[in-house]
Amino acid sequence: MLIEAIVRRFPAIRALSEPTAAARLTGHLSLAVGQVEAEFAEMTRAGRRFATIWSTSGAATSTAYPTTTAPWVLYNADVNKSLIIDQVGAFILSGTPGAGLTLLGIVTAIAANAAVPAAATGATITNLSAGGQYSKAVPAGSTTIPAQLGQSQQWVVIPGQQGQCNVGTATASIGGIFTADVRGRLIVPPGKALGVATFGTTGGTFIPFASWYEAEIDLE
Repeated sequence: MLIEAIVRRFPAIRALSEPTAAARLTGHLSLAVGQVEAEFAEMTRAGRRFATIWSTSGAATSTAYPTTTAPWVLYNADVNKSLIIDQVGAFILSGTPGAGLTLLGIVTAIAANAAVPAAATGATITNLSAGGQYSKAVPAGSTTIPAQLGQSQQWVVIPGQQGQCNVGTATASIGGIFTADVRGRLIVPPGKALGVATFGTTGGTFIPFASWYEAEIDLE
């Protein structure tokens, strides 16, 4: 059996003029599906991996399950690329948190006729390879979203979280961190948003963060 392949950089999308789909090799002569390079290296090298810290002020946790208000959203303003989420988390800004924290999330539209969300105070986005590409994602604060719709739009526990112990102490636990290792199990299509809520006992103020890569993908 003979397999022919092309050594080339990561393409944005296969040209429609190409009659067949060619297998792609990397510069290390491995198939692109193989893990010769570090797991996340290729998308980072291609300048497609980004990260955000949502704000500099943070917000308190809530014991109320979220419905049509998302305390934080990552809005995808790009018309072609989807946001494939790597990680979502939150770190303690102030206060004494209670017994752990649960990160809730929803992939959703924004409310009908609502303006595009504005970036939260102090929000930042960075290209994780300092590359020339820029993200059109908008890390915003409290945003109204539509009512939940069947299986297509519901709040869930963000995938990839592990059990967390009680991090509360007699003094402020600044910097304590909670993370969800999502690894692509959340995708934000163009024009949609990832809503995030910090769900837990009162006592702490948290700032959320996230990392993702951007690609033109087929969403069925």
